[in-house]
Amino acid sequence: MELMERIEKAIAEKKGRFKTPCYLYDIRTVLDNYRDLKERLGTALILSVKANSNFELIDRIRHVADGMEAASLNELEIIQHPNTELYINSPAYTSRFIKAALAVNATIVLDNPAQLAMIGNSSRKPGMKPLMIRVNSRVLGDFIEVSGSIPENHFGMDLTDILEATDKIKAMGLQLGGLHIFHGSHQFKNMCFKTVRAVADLIQAVEERYAGEISFANLGGGFSDEWRGDDVDFASYRQELGRIPARIRIAHESGRGVFASAGFYVVGVIGVKSLGGRPYVICDGGISHNFLLAQTERPFQKHYRRPLLWRDGGFVDTSASGGIGQGAVCVGPSCSRDDIFSILPEEGPCPREGDLLVFTGCGAYNFSYSVSKFLSLHPAEEYLVV
Repeated sequence: MELMERIEKAIAEKKGRFKTPCYLYDIRTVLDNYRDLKERLGTALILSVKANSNFELIDRIRHVADGMEAASLNELEIIQHPNTELYINSPAYTSRFIKAALAVNATIVLDNPAQLAMIGNSSRKPGMKPLMIRVNSRVLGDFIEVSGSIPENHFGMDLTDILEATDKIKAMGLQLGGLHIFHGSHQFKNMCFKTVRAVADLIQAVEERYAGEISFANLGGGFSDEWRGDDVDFASYRQELGRIPARIRIAHESGRGVFASAGFYVVGVIGVKSLGGRPYVICDGGISHNFLLAQTERPFQKHYRRPLLWRDGGFVDTSASGGIGQGAVCVGPSCSRDDIFSILPEEGPCPREGDLLVFTGCGAYNFSYSVSKFLSLHPAEEYLVV
């Protein structure tokens, strides 16, 4: 059964029994995305759960993952399992977070040298995993020409701090396991080949300073929602990875690339009104439940997403002409004027009370990146499609 058939069947079966707004996650698509991306990369693949930290979903897919990465203490509690390789990665560790990571034998990725003081003597326990150093993307420019193509960010360390952290790790009697490269969102297509070349040289510099070998390199992610269509030559990329010494275990990580296409956001239409002759479709879900759809981060270039329309037991073709829609504006239930998450074309049917609007590609960062406390509205529900 194809994905949309499974979603249609799930909505038909759950209609009247689930609450909107809600998210639907198709487990089969998550597994397919993970396996396909891992095969194309030819490396280990770590799941970044900040993209989707639904406990049930994580529990259903952990058996295929080469590891899971948490960026907060709560995420660590969600992913911890004796049969799961755990990583923590944050610029804002607390002592409690560090102790919890050590208690479950997670690998700690250092964001800056000062975090070593927080680890301190508490880290000297048998079986502690070697530390990782997070590399800021600007470091790539120390080894290759990047032509300003990498967006600036505040994560990880520059080359000076990387070498300082290497010295401190050695002086503390701890082990340096490897490097974690921060690509940045949607950067894999543009930076993957350059990253490998830069990292190969960076590894050499770090090992010379460490006077020893590292064993692991996480080359990051940066995969888009639709990475299959990004025209990346994965076969050539796998060959490029040969620049990195074979003794080093290579991994990538992904959240968006695994979860995005497997998620659907569903809102119910609770009324339609007209202002100046233009329909406004009032829904039970909005900016508080899906912040990204409101496009508030792109104030000058808002490209609103078009939903699928569910009515009377099935999807309606919203591109059909002859309907009463006149650029209907879909709005949420809050008192914010930015609570607009779709503007429909003039052609096609206008949603009406009782309909559902279904947005595709909402499996990553849509639920987890939303501010659900606004107006004390009830958070969106989450359901798995099996």
